Amino acid sequence: MLSREQQATLEFMSVSQFLRNVADDGRGRGLLEFTEALTHAVSSFGVSELYARQGERHRALGNQSDSGEHPAEERGGHYEDHYDGHWWRKSRRYNDKGLRTLSYARDTLRQFREDLSNYPTEEYVLGSDVDQFQDNLRENLADLDLKPSDVEKIDEVFGQGLEVVRSQGAAGLPDYFEEQVSYLERLRRQRDRGAVENIPVWKVAAIAVAVGVWVWALFRCRWWGSCSLKEGLAYFTVFWIAALIARFC
Repeated sequence: MLSREQQATLEFMSVSQFLRNVADDGRGRGLLEFTEALTHAVSSFGVSELYARQGERHRALGNQSDSGEHPAEERGGHYEDHYDGHWWRKSRRYNDKGLRTLSYARDTLRQFREDLSNYPTEEYVLGSDVDQFQDNLRENLADLDLKPSDVEKIDEVFGQGLEVVRSQGAAGLPDYFEEQVSYLERLRRQRDRGAVENIPVWKVAAIAVAVGVWVWALFRCRWWGSCSLKEGLAYFTVFWIAALIARFC
């Protein structure tokens, strides 16, 4: 019998297979290794939040920790450090694991830069392809059971990522990934782990990193004829977002 955390991880990693399929162009390993590291890091952050929520519920109910410790407020400390040590130790352990994996993801970008130097160099203006993707994405986003403000936030993140490839093409992706990974890392190192909003900002940051991977399908189609990846791209993108939001809350 799988635990809740194991079940959530299994389902999220299964949904993430399409993202890895997009990243695997069969010609370079950089983007694929980056994507695999990203999905594992995001999964670890998600499990960390599941344990953190349990710790918070124990605190809200005034339960004593399983380690015999008493609320940190009684000792002038921070409850995250002391209250219900069992859940918070697990939360910190998975968050640290995610941060280490995210650091590896950043290292893989050097290989991705080298891979790009050997890929086609002709100008590729995404134009109608990215416009169609964004339109399809918005249609699918509207089906998510989220507040309009949350959907707008996700749409804004996609707009920012798509603008990078509209203006810079594939050459802009490595810097974009670097920037978004650094932002996600900063959030997860904060005391609140970027987890305080209705849709926690760390999840929005994770979506922002993945934007470039999804767009890679459009480049692959143009360069090598992998056009089947475009079919259902918006649907699987939103499916991944839904899994991230629903499974790790």
